Parts: sequence; structure tokens; C-alpha cells
Amino acid sequence: MTLTVEAFRAVASQVSKAEGTPSDLHDMERDLRSVPAEADDDQRDVQALLADICSYDLAQPLDAAEPYRAAIWLVDGRRTAMPEDLTEEQIGFLATIRDQIGSPWLRARICDVLWIKNRDHLAARTAVVTWAGIPVDENAWFEGGAAAWERALDLSQRLNLAEGHQLQQALHDAVLVTEQFAFAGQVSDVLLGARVPATDGLALLERLAALAEARSGGEERDLLEAAKAWAQRLRKEETRADLLYSIVQSWMAESEEHARGERPSAMLAARCLEQALQTFRKIPRKERERLGIADLELQLRARHKTATSSINDELTAIRTEFPADGEKMAEHTRQRIAGCDRGDVLVVLGTLFPARPYAELFDVAQATEEGSISSLFESVSLTPEGRKARVTRADDEIHGVRAPVWRVMERAFNLMAALTVREGLAPALAVVQAEHALREQDFADLVAECGQVPADHRYLFTHGLWCIYKGDIAAGIHILVPQIEAFVRTHLQFHGVATTTIDKEDSVENEVGLSTLVRKDEMEQVFGPDLTLYFRMMFEGPAGLNVRNTVAHGVLTDDAVETVTNLFVWWFALYLVTMPVAVRRRTRSDVGSTEEDLAGGGPVAANDE
Repeated sequence: MTLTVEAFRAVASQVSKAEGTPSDLHDMERDLRSVPAEADDDQRDVQALLADICSYDLAQPLDAAEPYRAAIWLVDGRRTAMPEDLTEEQIGFLATIRDQIGSPWLRARICDVLWIKNRDHLAARTAVVTWAGIPVDENAWFEGGAAAWERALDLSQRLNLAEGHQLQQALHDAVLVTEQFAFAGQVSDVLLGARVPATDGLALLERLAALAEARSGGEERDLLEAAKAWAQRLRKEETRADLLYSIVQSWMAESEEHARGERPSAMLAARCLEQALQTFRKIPRKERERLGIADLELQLRARHKTATSSINDELTAIRTEFPADGEKMAEHTRQRIAGCDRGDVLVVLGTLFPARPYAELFDVAQATEEGSISSLFESVSLTPEGRKARVTRADDEIHGVRAPVWRVMERAFNLMAALTVREGLAPALAVVQAEHALREQDFADLVAECGQVPADHRYLFTHGLWCIYKGDIAAGIHILVPQIEAFVRTHLQFHGVATTTIDKEDSVENEVGLSTLVRKDEMEQVFGPDLTLYFRMMFEGPAGLNVRNTVAHGVLTDDAVETVTNLFVWWFALYLVTMPVAVRRRTRSDVGSTEEDLAGGGPVAANDE
């Protein structure tokens, strides 16, 4: 490879656009990939290098250790370019031409890459100055500027660069004049993490609260949440409580709309009331007294109980018929997932596979076991390592089911999980990764829209899903399983189920683990029999898939990381957050008005609101 300044001058016009948005980098990449027939090898090498840099994807959420990632990862491990691929010759060439790049977005990116690779402080300062000099507007923000400006602020703080204050002020001023609620909220979140002065924070708080007054529903709550964060940062307790109460009122109003609207939905109404309750609990008791809402929690609980009593009648499985033949199933899966819009593909993927409900699995197991001589004798279940996991006799019961029947249900479940991954999930993921360059933010948006993951666990739940999706199963499964445990614990606690034990000797209160939680009889009341079956089969103990204990106790080995079990857990976690979204979108006709618009299946939660 030969990289020369003369060769760069031949293509300089293609990277000279002084205005525009970060999305123009994609256009530059396309143009640079189109090499003229008369171009010599030097020009081809320069164009290929600049095209690679244009293709980099800024990590979202921000990752200071690895800010740029490959835009596309394929299931077989192939990917597009990343900074780590650059050679010393390429880095030296970029340092030579960085000041000759006309596009500020590309110039800043090249300088940032030089900082990452060479720890070139002058290049880092140039990157921050260049990003800060680009006018902040809504169009640029939503076309990729958000990630770039957030990176600029982070870099300026890490290196203590005064030039970052200029960008802070520009972003601050943009919030004060915008009427676009999403822009205001997102910029506010970035500035909140940038430790702007308290005086600026007060102005942002007031502006966000003013914007919220003209909106309703989710838009209003997003702005109120942003304002509340500033109130907390500024230690304005009364203002924070007022904003929290406004959020509660917004959830209550939306619940009423779902309960009495043109298309009533008990599930959506219950979800809104649950969110209202969770928000209400954040208001300190003294502030509740000041606001005169000390008794509101009891009212919300009563309304929530009324709403949840109707959910089982409303929430039915969305199903498709899958061929029994594995090869045909794989092809059917590809056809169902191919061509989905980026905004819908995760929802379709999460609800794609038809999973047996409890009653069907029980009937099949009972019919299989009937007349079997094995049901007359004691049975010993072993772990994969050969350890004795459980001993059952013919007259024993497990969760109200005869032990021989339960053992058949376990075997059937394990086979179903393996078939789902090999013939369903794997082909579907190959299509998704080939058609879409999904980011971690796509998973974060889905988890937030779901509303069922505890607010203080959303990042970790999202990150676990993302790690496994991009192929880092070892990290993802260790993150995701504890978050599923938090999911179960939170929902049980919300319904008044004790999730702790108290030591009789010293009265110390301890949380019980997921294996113990899923054994509780109240699981079926909270999650319904179908979803409870999935929790128990995967997380209850060593006789089943035993995922929780394998991860928690360090039993998971290197060879056992990339197994169908861990991928099935990933799909199940995705299902937990996509099924409520799928039902909600179907109800609101956002994705489609018929069941066929959402491929489906899977267990149905009693309170999967």
C-alpha cells in the first residue's frame, strides 16, 4: 500500500463538504468506494482508507475505551473496518493530511482516531475544537451529531480541555430556544453528564418544565424526567417532588385513557398504573404530606388490582404455525424476519417463535408417561458434570405435578429450546445482522418502551442483550442472568410477595436467589403458568437448564459459553421486553392491525402489562 499526499489531492474534493451532518459521512464513503477507472493504485489506496474511516460507527451509549466500532458485524465473525485495523503507515498518513480535510465531521473523526491510536494531544484538541465549531441544530443532532458531540464533551473532560466549554454553552443555548421536545431532552441528558455549572442547570430545568406544560403522555414525561434530574442535581427537593407528582398524574391520565378509550386495554392501563406507583414511591414522605397526597398509594394499588384482574382475558399469545421439519423451519424463520423495518425487527425477533404453553406441554408429557414402566421407579437426575442433582419417586410431586410427568416436561422443554435456537434463532439472527446495523441504543429504546424492566436496571439489562447480540456471550450471560433475577424480584415485590428471609438468630434480612424465587407459589399469580414454566425450567435448579447457578457459582466453563442454552436465555430475555411492546403496538395499530403483522408465540404472562 502506498499513501501519498499527491494521491490525496486527487480525491480531496470528495471530502471537502464544509456543511451538512454526520450522515454525510455515509455519502462520502459511498463516493470513495466508487473508484474511477483511470485512478492509479495510490489513489485507490487513499480512497479505501478514507472510506473505511467514514464507515466507523460511534458507539452508543458512549464507550470511552472503544468509541468507534465496526458498522456491521456478521454472524460468522466478519465485520467492516475499525480503528484497530489501521497500520502505522496509515496513521502517519492521516496525521499528514488531517488539516487538509474540508469536512469538519471527517476532520474531527480523523483527529480523534489519531488520539486513540497515538495519544496525540494536539490531535485530540483539534478534534474537540472542530466539533465545537459546528453549529448545533436539531437536524445535525438527529443525523449523528449527538454521538459526536457527546464524544467531544467526554474527550474534553478527560483531557481537561477548555475548548469543551464552548460546546457546552452551544448545547445549553440550543435547549433554551428549541421547541423540539426530543432534542431538548436528549441534549439535557448529555449536559447532565457533562457537569455543567449549576446556574446553567437552573435555566435548563425551567426550560424543560415549560416545554412539558405544552405536551402530554410520553413527551410530557420525558421532559419532566429531564427536569427532575436537574432538580436532583441542584438539590431542589421540593421542585423534584413537584415534578415527580406531575409524572404520576401523567401516568394516571394515560391509564384512564386506556381504560375508557375507543379501544380499551386493561394491560396498558395496568402498566401505566404500575409506573405511577413506582414513581410515587420516589417522593419522600414529608413531600407527600406537603402535596396532600399521602393516601394516593392506596388508591393507585386499588386501581391497579382492578386493571390486572382483566389482563388474562385480553393478553393472548400471538402465534404462527412453524413446520416441524428443521430445514423447513429455518427457511420459514428467514422469510418471517427478512425485510422487517429497523424499528420493528427486534420486536418481531423477540416474538417470532411458537413456544408451547404450560397446558400443552403438560398434556403431551402426561400422555407420554402414561403406561411407562419408568414411572414406577425412583429416578435420579444428573448434572452435565455427572453429579447427582435430584432424586424423585413415583409418588413425588413437583409444583403440583407428578414427578415422572415433570421429568418428561423438562426433557421436552430442553428439546424445544435447542430446536428454537438451532433452527429458528440462528437463521433469524443471520438475516437481522445482514440487513440491519443495529446499535446498543436500539436495544435501550426497546427496554425503555417495554416499561417492565426496573428503571435502575435498564442499562445493565440492555447491555446484556447487546453483548450477546454482538457475539460476546461470555460477558453478556454474566450480565443478563442477574438482571432477569432483578426483573423477577421486582415484580414479585410489587405484588406483595416476600423476596427475603430473616435469620432467626440475629434478625439479618437476606435476599433469596432466583432459584428460590421461581419456586414460590405466587409466581403463577404474578407471571401466569406459561411464563412461570419458562422461569422454572431455566433457572430453578441443577435438574433443569440451571443457568442461574451455572453463572453465579462459577460453574460455566469456556467450552460451555457458546451453547444453545445461553442463546435461548438471550431470546427469552428479549421476549420479556418485546411481548408487552408487541401487544401494545398491535393495540395501537402501530405495527399492524392483524395478528399476522407480528410473528409470534411464546409464553404469556398473567401480568405482562
